[in-house]
Amino acid sequence: MKPVMIATMLCLLLMGCGGEQETSRVDDADQLCEAAAKTALGDMSRELKSELMAAVNDGGFAEAISVCSERAHEIAAAHSEPGLFLVKRVSDRFRNPDNTLTPELQGAFAGYGQAETSMGPHGEWSDTEAGRLYRYYQPIVAGKLCLNCHGATDQLADGVAERLAELYPEDRATGYREGDLRGMAVVEINWPAARALLTEMTAADKANP
Repeated sequence: MKPVMIATMLCLLLMGCGGEQETSRVDDADQLCEAAAKTALGDMSRELKSELMAAVNDGGFAEAISVCSERAHEIAAAHSEPGLFLVKRVSDRFRNPDNTLTPELQGAFAGYGQAETSMGPHGEWSDTEAGRLYRYYQPIVAGKLCLNCHGATDQLADGVAERLAELYPEDRATGYREGDLRGMAVVEINWPAARALLTEMTAADKANP
């Protein structure tokens, strides 16, 4: 076989191997980011739900409004790491102004439409000056229990309307029906800066199934 032909074949082989390695690295990043995002959202949801139900049992749904106003952001912050990993909830009809749907998230939110959409939780990548940004989205759907604090204003649980007027005078998060899209949970991950953190999170999750 001629030397030129051999060199060409080796070059193509090496290029092919490099492509497989690059694809593998991308797949690994996808899997790691998604697993860590699911872990954080699952832990946050369980913790918030536990505190809300304890408040309901102690003082009714009006008391749950107070807990939500004080603890929801604290719990999200506890599952975040500044500059690396951010957990938040957003909505186009927010209760807390800190949960306002920002322009860069409007496209993903609009993609969900109503809860009947076939689109489920998913992630996507974008490029930044510091590297790559991975965002994981999960819809928040109004369940029957949610309507005690987020349903039609004339059907809210006892004391809820008064507590909303006190804590959220510009509240927009009522009037939902069961099954409506109420908001979206978002996890933002800076890659590759967060690699070590994600590895630690997913390892801990595997150790405590």
